Amino acid sequence: MRSSLKIGRTKGARISASNLRKHRKTFSLSKDTVEFLESFRRDRGEPSLTAALEAILRERRRQTELNALSANVSAYYNSLSAEERKAENTWGEFAESQLADPDR
Repeated sequence: MRSSLKIGRTKGARISASNLRKHRKTFSLSKDTVEFLESFRRDRGEPSLTAALEAILRERRRQTELNALSANVSAYYNSLSAEERKAENTWGEFAESQLADPDR
C-alpha cells in the first residue's frame, strides 16, 4: 500500500512520506575523501557520515539552483530592449521612493 501522506511542496513537486525514505547505496571513496567527510561530520556536528554527505549534497543542490536562478534573471534583463530597460528603471526608482525612510 502506498502512502498518500502529503508533507509539502517544493518546485511544484509534492513531497510524500515515501520520498523521505532512505535508499541504501554503496560507494567506494578514496581515503582522503573519507577523511574529509569524517572531518566535515565532526565540524558540523552531524550524527553520521550519511547525514554529513546529505548536508553537502543539499548545499550543492541549493547552490546549483541559485546559479540557475541568477542565470535566468540575467538572461531576462539582458533580453530587454533599451525602452524596456528604461521602463524597468522607472519602476525601480518609483519602488525605492515608496520604501519607508528610517530617518522620518
